[in-house]
Amino acid sequence: MPPFRGRPALCAGTSADQPFRRPRSGGCGLQRRTPRLLAHVPWTEAEHRITAINADPATAKKLEAPESTACLALERWTWRGEERITYARQLYPGDRYALTAHFHA
Repeated sequence: MPPFRGRPALCAGTSADQPFRRPRSGGCGLQRRTPRLLAHVPWTEAEHRITAINADPATAKKLEAPESTACLALERWTWRGEERITYARQLYPGDRYALTAHFHA
């Protein structure tokens, strides 16, 4: 991802994907994981949640940002039927990312 506002675009991520479900992938961008996930694990339902949080000391260190930095938290769950098969959480420093939606009527 290119720099935003002149700062490197970093994120901190965690994943609780069941290890036998799909190969591990590097990075923490969901856009890089989703095609791989779909190719290896058929799923029937997915959910994304975006919230705002303040970085705790460990997260701030990973993000190379001050403690309590405002961050966007993106969580993703996928299910196959009733079985939850993946969970991932990425944290993005608020001053380095923007959410944008573009609509046409």
